[in-house]
Parts: sequence; C-alpha cells; structure tokens
Amino acid sequence: MQTQLEYFNLQLQNGQTFDETKCSIQSKPLFQASDYVQFAQEIYDSCQFDSFDEQRFLNILLQCTVEDMCKVNHAFLACYGCSISSCITKDCNTNFEKVILGSVQNRYTFWATQIHQTLTLSTIDVSSLCDLIIMADSNDMSAINYEYQRLYGSQIQESITFTPFSEASHFSVDKSCTKLLCAWCSQLRYGRNSIEHDVVSLNESFKAEHADYNSLIRVLCTSTQVEFKMMCEQYHTKYSCTLRAAIENVENQYLRMAAVLAHDSLLNPASCCAQILRQALTSCDYNNMLVSLAVLFRDRYSSTVGRWYDGSISSDINGFVVSSQSDWNQGVLNQIWRAE
Repeated sequence: MQTQLEYFNLQLQNGQTFDETKCSIQSKPLFQASDYVQFAQEIYDSCQFDSFDEQRFLNILLQCTVEDMCKVNHAFLACYGCSISSCITKDCNTNFEKVILGSVQNRYTFWATQIHQTLTLSTIDVSSLCDLIIMADSNDMSAINYEYQRLYGSQIQESITFTPFSEASHFSVDKSCTKLLCAWCSQLRYGRNSIEHDVVSLNESFKAEHADYNSLIRVLCTSTQVEFKMMCEQYHTKYSCTLRAAIENVENQYLRMAAVLAHDSLLNPASCCAQILRQALTSCDYNNMLVSLAVLFRDRYSSTVGRWYDGSISSDINGFVVSSQSDWNQGVLNQIWRAE
C-alpha cells in the first residue's frame, strides 16, 4: 500500500492541481440548468408511486455533488413549487432520508448543524466531534464558521470552550485537544519557511518531561500542505521516525486522536475518510456518522476511499447491516461508497 506522502507526490507528478489551502483536487462543474431541471423531473416522477423510489433518487445523487443537489432542489422548487424534502419525508427509509435531506441543503449548513448537535449532547462524543472538525480544511472552516454564527449566534470555539465538552473528566488536567480543535477552527495556512526549526521544535516538544504541544498545534494549523509534506519527510530523515509515529506516542489519548487525524488530513483527506468510515461500520454507536460521511464526503472521496480502507468496505457494510439494528440498506451503502 502507498504511504500518504507517496500518494501526494504521485498526484503532483500526474499534473493534478492541489489548492494548498484546501487539501483536495479541484473539479469543474459537470451540469447546466437544463440538467438540474431534468433531475428534478426524475425525482418528482419517483415520488408519484405508492412508495418512494429510493434507487431512482440514488442514481441521481451518485452523479451529483452536494452543491449540485442544492441546484436540483432549486430546480424542483421552480418546477413544482415545493422542495424535494417535502415530497419524500413520509415514505423514505429513515437513514437514507437523512442523507437526502442533508444532500439537498447547503453543505456548510448541514456541517455546522452536525457540529452543534454533537456539542449539545449530554455526553459529548469526542471522536465524532474531532472527525467533523478535523475533516474540514481552511476553506471549509471559513464557511462552517459563518453558518454556525448565523444559526447559533456564537463561534464554534466558544461552544467548544463553554460546553460540557471542555469540562469532561478527560480534559480536567490536559486541555490540549480542546486547544487543537479551537485552533483548527481558526486555521491559517501560509508559507512559513521554517521547516528545519519546526522539525527540531516538534521533536523537543515530544521529548520534554512536561510536554508542551503548542508547537504541534501551531504546525498542524498553520502549515501549507506542501510545507507539511516536506516537514514530514525531513522529520523522518532526521530522527528515523515518522512524524505520525511520534504523534501516536502522545500521552493524551484525545489529543493523539485529533492530531493523527489532522496529520492525515493535511497529507491526504481521503485516508481520513477511510479511517472514519471503517470506525462507523465497525462501531455500534457510530450510526449518525454514517449519515454525515455520506452527505459531506461521498462526493469528494468515494472514488478513492477504497484505496485507503483497511479491509473490505463491502464486507464491513455487510457485517454492519447484519449486526446492527439500524435501517440502513446494504445496497445503498455499497453504492454510496462504490464498494465491490
């Protein structure tokens, strides 16, 4: 299996363009207004039967990004005077309904809502919160922060700092994970031109008796993708240890979890998506994350997530559907993640 650094280099060699602030390969729009109207008509027709035709809708969803689906919903409103969601909520399978409802709204409205719902649970799911925040690159975070402020009248950082999350027992002594998440919400990426200094500073912080992870947080939240890649290579050359392995030795388990995700996200977000998808399919308490993954990242990473998935997506989907009490359909999940 390729390492993430090898994958990064291969993309550049193949001439694919990376936006260093976004960590994702850019794509051009595929559809015109007439296409969105055609999709809207097909969805309308699928709602006219006694039961909602999920497969017909799924065929359209798999061709579109979330942004495309918003335009399809706009076309649906223009043609029929109502939204897609108003036509399907009575008959649609519960979890697939959530995917549809999430997919026909603004990506960042849905993203902000998911973060807020996670933060307002009586028992905070730290893993889900880290996944939702760390999977957002700097462009994503700007849009999420705007939507969060619009919807809830506060910044995400304030919600993280002044909710039961920050007072949970596992943060009573070391709040480094809280600091990393807040910093990630404000990530600012620029060419810092201090790779050698950063590599030494990181190593010293890992070795310190009373570890200060400010250097790690600063590097993760301000480095460009290209500089971070170079930093990882130099760290490995200088200390015969990968930066990821050094992060995996961080004592605080929640900081370790978030920092490993941040490391992987900077190099290759598809690998993060694969990790989270596997956790969602092999954990009995991660059902909501399957919906979030399908809405937020299906259009970005479904074509490549299999390369980074540890195991067989299809087998894990089968095991999940058989063992869980959820109403997920195996065929739907297989098609969403292009599982073979």
